[in-house]
Amino acid sequence: TTQLVSSTALLAIGAAAGIGLYEGVGTATATLAQPEGDMTQEQMMAEWEKMGQPGEHHKKLDRFTGEYDVQATFMMPDGGSIESGGSLTSEWVLGGRFVHGDFHLDNMMGPFDGISYVGYDNQTGEYVSIWLDSMSTKAYVHEARFEGDVFITEGEGATGPMRIVSTPKDDGSVVDEFYEKDPSGAWYRSGTMVYTRK
Repeated sequence: TTQLVSSTALLAIGAAAGIGLYEGVGTATATLAQPEGDMTQEQMMAEWEKMGQPGEHHKKLDRFTGEYDVQATFMMPDGGSIESGGSLTSEWVLGGRFVHGDFHLDNMMGPFDGISYVGYDNQTGEYVSIWLDSMSTKAYVHEARFEGDVFITEGEGATGPMRIVSTPKDDGSVVDEFYEKDPSGAWYRSGTMVYTRK
């Protein structure tokens, strides 16, 4: 629930700041056309098919699926804060390869909508988070990882480097804490989002 929640939360950080795809499909196809070493083309195709199947790493993302009420609080540049309620609906797509989230905040300087995709890349051995929203024309692609039960997403946000730390709670809720860097390069918490399962 946290990673999807994390990517979903990307929108709010971009909004509060004033306003989180896969490459190589063609490359992979071209590579498969040239058998490597002693591998036959059939063996290479079988290996490629195996690499394209969801596995245990994908299953760890199952906890991100569901419907949630959202409460967001983000710091503003003037030292104040902005708050909004909202919602998140997330579900598996593409045969269990990605968790897709539809995110909405009622009043983050106006209505705010975002779309997230979270998955695991079998080739790179890393989780990936993709974020798009109604306040930007940019697609944010972030790396992510599990540290125990905590899911951490890192990459470039609307104003520079950002980190989202998603922590699941015993009651089924998830808390996302957003971090940005100040002018000195130190991380500071710039926002919080609480996801309560419906």
